[in-house]
Amino acid sequence: MMVICFWFPGAVAIYEKYEKYREENGYVLPRLSHQKLNTYLKHIGDLAGIHKRLTHKISRHSFGTIICAQNGIPRHLTAAWLGHTITKRPTDIYAQLTREESFFWLKKLYPIYDKPEFIIK
Repeated sequence: MMVICFWFPGAVAIYEKYEKYREENGYVLPRLSHQKLNTYLKHIGDLAGIHKRLTHKISRHSFGTIICAQNGIPRHLTAAWLGHTITKRPTDIYAQLTREESFFWLKKLYPIYDKPEFIIK
């Protein structure tokens, strides 16, 4: 966990906030219904001045296409981060995700989110 602290302090702050929840329920973060999550996304969009429809599905798609694909993140890594598996091609069978590779690409994304607007206080 200490490796991620250097790269994404905001994510670590959220992770640490729910330590007691993890111990009690076994989940990393509180589980939300899609309806509640979509409500939160709409509220965040309003605060950010985004006047487009925001949903869980749109957020996942945007992360995969805008953040990952446009920053050169390999497809198998994006799929793993989104909870998917890609085994449609023989070459994908050999593309095993390693912790080191995941941290390497997380470090590449860090400059995108190392801005005051993304800092959680």
